[in-house]
Amino acid sequence: MLSIWSIVISYVIMIAANITALYHEFSGWTLTAFHIVLAVITALCVSKLYESKLFNKFVSKVNYKSLHTQIWRDIIDYDLGTHVNVYLKDKDVVYTGSIIEHEENGNDSWIALSNYIRTNPVSKEICYDSTAYDLKTIAVVSLRDIDSIELFYDDDTKLFECSGKQRIKEVTAEVKSKINIDS
Repeated sequence: MLSIWSIVISYVIMIAANITALYHEFSGWTLTAFHIVLAVITALCVSKLYESKLFNKFVSKVNYKSLHTQIWRDIIDYDLGTHVNVYLKDKDVVYTGSIIEHEENGNDSWIALSNYIRTNPVSKEICYDSTAYDLKTIAVVSLRDIDSIELFYDDDTKLFECSGKQRIKEVTAEVKSKINIDS
C-alpha cells in the first residue's frame, strides 16, 4: 500500500512542477532544486495530514480502524495524561501510575510510569508508593512481562471523539460509577 501512495505522491509532485513550469521558466539545476523543494513541502504536508486528528477521525469513520501501526498512539492521551493499572504475568504485583513514555520495539518493548504505586493485588497491600518520597522515581516495565493493562482517562479527554470510541467512553463512565471512582 505504501508503494502505491509513493507513486501517487510522486505523480502529484510532477504535475504541480509541470503546471508551475508553464508560468515560470525553469531549466537545469533550478528545475531540480524546484522539484526537491516541492517534494519536501509535499512530504511535510502529507505527514501533517496523516498525523492530524481530523484525518484520523475521518479514516476511523470510513474504515473503522486506525491508521497507526502502534496501539499506543490511539489509546494514550498525551495532553491530559493516561493513568493505568499494569498487571504482571506470574507475579503478584500491580503497578498503578501515569504513562510518561512507551517504546514499541517488538518483544523488547517497554512502558514507563511516574507517580506510581506498586501493590499486591491479592492482599491489596501497598508495597511501594513513589509519591510518599521526595525522590522522583519511574517504573519501567517490559511489555513481555505484562498480562493486561487498564487505562483511565480524564473526563475531558478528546480520545473518544472518533466514531466507535464514543461507546468506550460511555462504558468507562459506567464502570467508574459501578466501582465508585470519583470523576
